[in-house]
Amino acid sequence: MATNEYYKNANGEKVEETTWHNVIAWDKAASIFRKVHR
Repeated sequence: MATNEYYKNANGEKVEETTWHNVIAWDKAASIFRKVHR
C-alpha cells in the first residue's frame, strides 16, 4: 500500500513523495483487503 505526501520545496516547486508500506492482515481483514486492492 502507498501513501502520498504533497508539499512545496524551498524553490516553491510542488513535490510528490510516495511512501510504500507493508501490510499484514489475517482472517476476514485479509479477505477484504485482497478484494479491494486487486
